[in-house]
Amino acid sequence: MEARREELQVDVNGDEVFILDKSIMESFSRISPKLSRLFSNTNRQKSNQLKVIFDEFPGGAEGFELVTRFCYRNGKFPITPSNFVLLHCATQFLEIDIDGSEKYVEEISYWTWSELVSGLKQCQLDSVSNSRFSSFILRKVMESIVSRISLPVVTSSSTSSSSDGSTSSSSTATSFRSYYSSRNWWFEDLMFLKPDMLVKLVRLMVAEKLDHWVIFRFVVFHLKSNVGSTSSSSVAVNIIEAAIDTFSMLERSALSCKGLFDILRVVSNSRAKIKSCQRVKLETLIGLRLDGATLDQLMLVPHQGRKRNKHHVYDVNLTTRLVKAFLIEGWVSPTRLKKVVNLFDNYIREVAPDIRLKTNKFFALLTILPDSGRESSDVLYQAIDMYLEGHVEVCGKDERMRICSALNRGKLSGEALRQLAHNPRFPSMAAVNAFMAQQSKLSCSNGMSRSCHYSRSKSTTFEAMTTKKAEDKSI
Repeated sequence: MEARREELQVDVNGDEVFILDKSIMESFSRISPKLSRLFSNTNRQKSNQLKVIFDEFPGGAEGFELVTRFCYRNGKFPITPSNFVLLHCATQFLEIDIDGSEKYVEEISYWTWSELVSGLKQCQLDSVSNSRFSSFILRKVMESIVSRISLPVVTSSSTSSSSDGSTSSSSTATSFRSYYSSRNWWFEDLMFLKPDMLVKLVRLMVAEKLDHWVIFRFVVFHLKSNVGSTSSSSVAVNIIEAAIDTFSMLERSALSCKGLFDILRVVSNSRAKIKSCQRVKLETLIGLRLDGATLDQLMLVPHQGRKRNKHHVYDVNLTTRLVKAFLIEGWVSPTRLKKVVNLFDNYIREVAPDIRLKTNKFFALLTILPDSGRESSDVLYQAIDMYLEGHVEVCGKDERMRICSALNRGKLSGEALRQLAHNPRFPSMAAVNAFMAQQSKLSCSNGMSRSCHYSRSKSTTFEAMTTKKAEDKSI
């Protein structure tokens, strides 16, 4: 009478149940201490159908199926780059040694690019990445990917002879990539990387001395592509925060203003709320590079969720934080300061017509940067004029005096001075001086001696400049 076959029921991570021939799997217990212990326990059970539960099995059902095929074929199973990562992690979990496994690991560096990408995708499967058996293989795959990226792109040229016998070399559209595309050919292939994998790969790239400029462009590309394609705010947060973390590994000169502002716009326009410390990191990085920004980049609007009327409202609070970040290092070279002052004066002129811009915020914009970086006050005069014109109802006498006190008339051009002399919105110089003197006295009476000294010195400087202009005009 034919003996009844004993079956082994295996539950893999609670996702799938396999019904296996116990004798076939048991035959591998001689080379697998884990299987040996497993069958030692199951042999004590009297049931013909034994059940085993595996939690956190590397590769899940797919990984376990590879192991069963390996066992059913008595170890004579074709091992290829497409299955090696899962098979290696699964057999390591079961403590099964694969003959020649060291050779397979060494061959990873010879895999094709598509095989490496496929291997990296398997490494970041949740059931594999959480396994302690995947770290070594992941390192080898990432090292090979970074090595492949760092290889110079081979290009070719076609030669043609002219009628006089000379030879000229020219590039053909089909055989050449542009300088940019030759360095970012791999960006789309690695777009699938999860945030933790992205950080690991960037860290390895930096260690292998890849061009930080290229790394930065890849991180920005990865962030914009993935945040734009996900509907999950938590996923978007993880992607953004991982990207910001990688920037601390890169040289500051590699962080382009455009790329940083692109990320800031993604953060501002998405529903993802990143940690405040991460936002401060991003804003500080932008602030430190503000001398390379453009006016269009500064014209940031508040989040779409905020209520706005028909007038366009700009996020002056954010822009103010960026300027403060620019000044955070203390001393700034005159050249850089001049660039930022010129940029910010134009920004103030753009936001001045906004009827929702309060006088205290507008005054803060006027005074946040030192006047020493300003060669001409003409743009600032235009901004103040536009603000006073559009805020007649909310801008009283004292507010007008305070705003106009921020204008250094000694740096106005002759044309601007002539316009100011006939502009009814601007108080006279004598009135502004009197207002500043009054503010100085109030500060002193309140015991603010330090503020008193500053106000007096500012008033004296203003009067001296006014006198000089008057003398020049009389001459």
